[in-house]
Amino acid sequence: VMSQLDFAMFIEANVLDLAEPPAPDNESASLKEIRMRCGGFYAPVNKMIELSKGIAIRADEKAVVKHDLNTGEATINFSSEHTDISGQSVKVPNMFIIVIPVLEGGKAYQLPCRLRYRLKDGAVRWWYEVINLDKAIELAIDEELKTIKESVNLPVFYGDLPQGR
Repeated sequence: VMSQLDFAMFIEANVLDLAEPPAPDNESASLKEIRMRCGGFYAPVNKMIELSKGIAIRADEKAVVKHDLNTGEATINFSSEHTDISGQSVKVPNMFIIVIPVLEGGKAYQLPCRLRYRLKDGAVRWWYEVINLDKAIELAIDEELKTIKESVNLPVFYGDLPQGR
């Protein structure tokens, strides 16, 4: 979790790893599926830079509590609406794309990430999560093993060594 300043420094330090989202007609099947399942949209690089420079969010929070004294039932409804300083609804993209090597010295992969924010004590807190990073690591390892097999023309063994060796 990063403060606004930490988020700005993080984006500035890693701006070359950010990628433009593909046009809908050029989107790979996997990126489209992830976007559809996450119910969002990918941020362009300039939007990520804009968000890193600052955002003004006003939270309008409400709680409605109802009690039925006859049955003892109670309901509590919470709502929180985020608006900008002009009162318009805030639309922060919930995804972005990075292109980085998954393995040190390996080829770069296009990785979708979730972008999250929360308001806490009047300040915005940011964080991100790489989506399906474990699958990207497995793919990168499999591709490297295939390359090694082809280049040495010998069997490749991998796994855990038995204890004591």
